Amino acid sequence: MTKTNENIETNIKIIRHYIKDLSFENPQSISENNSVINDDSNFSQNMSLIYLPYKNNFFGVIMKCACEGSSKKNNSKLFVLELDYLGFFKIINDETYNQTDLTKIGGRIILPFVRSIIRDVTSKGGSLSIDIPEVDFDLTKA
Repeated sequence: MTKTNENIETNIKIIRHYIKDLSFENPQSISENNSVINDDSNFSQNMSLIYLPYKNNFFGVIMKCACEGSSKKNNSKLFVLELDYLGFFKIINDETYNQTDLTKIGGRIILPFVRSIIRDVTSKGGSLSIDIPEVDFDLTKA
C-alpha cells in the first residue's frame, strides 16, 4: 500500500493557495439536523482539476469539489457544498514538465488544504463532518 499524499521531492514550489469560491447550504430544519446519523445518509462527491498556464515557469491549478448529502429515509437534502481552490506554483529549475504532470503535482500539493476545508465547513455548518478520501494522482514525474 502506498501513501498517496505523502510529501514528495519535486522542483515545484507553491507560491500561494486560497479559496476562490465556496458555497455551503444546509436546508434542514433544526429538528431534522439533530436526527441525522451517519448510517442514514447518502453522500456523493466529484472532483476535477483545471490547469492554468502563466509566464516564466509559473502555473496554477484549480481544484473543483462538489459534495452532496441526502437522507436515505426521505431523500431530503442534508447539505450541498461546492469549493473551488486555487494553488499558484513555480517551477524552480529548468526541468521540462508536461501539463498533465503539472496538474497532478499541483493537485497533490493542494489536496490536504481542500480536505481540511471540506471537513471544517461540513462540521461547522451543522452537518456531519465529511472526510474526502486521499486521491492517487498517479504521478509519472515527481
